[in-house]
Amino acid sequence: MQQLLLPSVKPAPGKWEPFPTPPDISSTGYHVGTSGYHFDDWIGRFNPPKATRRQMPELTESQREDHDRLRFYQKYFSFVEINNTFYREPMIGNFLDIERRSKPSMQYAVKMHRSISHTKTWDIELGRQLVRDHVTAVSPLVDTGRFFSFLLQLEDRVVRSHKR
Repeated sequence: MQQLLLPSVKPAPGKWEPFPTPPDISSTGYHVGTSGYHFDDWIGRFNPPKATRRQMPELTESQREDHDRLRFYQKYFSFVEINNTFYREPMIGNFLDIERRSKPSMQYAVKMHRSISHTKTWDIELGRQLVRDHVTAVSPLVDTGRFFSFLLQLEDRVVRSHKR
């Protein structure tokens, strides 16, 4: 079994090669992925090196598609946690775009916004509305069967109470 490991140092310019594509095991019910897919330190290690404006017209269509980090990620993984929603409330337009760029077997976990989990005062009605807003935002993924779950990250200082 081949392991997919990111090199500890960047390869020399012009020496980047993609990792071998692993078999797609999603049809067996197993999904493998990471927490996020859009990391600058992956460029030139996992993702292809950035192309300059001058280089872009010379790239093949496949090479241009590889510069879409989500599409490239899906060559290797069938699951990802969308975690930028912890910092920015999710919007339906973002999930329409994600859905449009997704392969059929792709599955998504979406992290809930911090206003739901990292607050000193818990307003039940506000919390319910925020959850409804999240459900609406991810509806493009739900409609196509690509939504797997929400992820609620709690602070370590949260104490269980009846109100919460």
